[in-house]
Amino acid sequence: MYFRTVKSEKRDPAARGLTACDKMIDKGSPQVQEFTRNCRITCSSTKRAMTDIVSKKQRSKLMSKVRSRDTKPEWILRCGLHRLGFRYRIKNSLLPGCPDLVFPKFHVVLFVHGCYWHRHPGCKDASMPKSNVDFWEKKFTENVERDRRIIRQLEILGWRILVVWECELTRKALETVYRVAYWLSQGKVCYDSGMKQHELLSVAEKKIRYRISSYDNDRN
Repeated sequence: MYFRTVKSEKRDPAARGLTACDKMIDKGSPQVQEFTRNCRITCSSTKRAMTDIVSKKQRSKLMSKVRSRDTKPEWILRCGLHRLGFRYRIKNSLLPGCPDLVFPKFHVVLFVHGCYWHRHPGCKDASMPKSNVDFWEKKFTENVERDRRIIRQLEILGWRILVVWECELTRKALETVYRVAYWLSQGKVCYDSGMKQHELLSVAEKKIRYRISSYDNDRN
């Protein structure tokens, strides 16, 4: 599927209005000019006051819902592979990196990586923030180095490792599930004619909503 991003010129709407207003003020009376200057001051003060509309407590609550586990891409892969007959364990903390899915039968571990945090090469989702660049470059570099170190440790232990990216599961869910299943079974074709992509996405969505509600209930 092809995605096109249309870049528009970033301009302040208030600036466009003031530009047109300035042309009118040149021919206006002193009263009009004074009224306009007062409006500018009011708008500028309001804009500064509305810059941060979320308190630290509210922001903390919002960020607490951002989970590193039980994400929608993970549920898509888990539901799809389970439908094809694969059984697995999740989040085995005894292994380096606590892999998202562990298949003891095949001696395989899977990681479902977010494109942004784990820096998917060539992916548009792996963008770089424009502010505080030094901090984010260091953060992302540490993430990538940690991922490489974990993979080396697992290889030494004799595990087969596969990294599945978030964009693959959200944009080509069914195709990615079949590709992973083919790799897991080492060339054996796995196919379920009854599994449809929209059904797979729907089941994953229901699963993640249920888990989020359970998090909220546990917190309360």
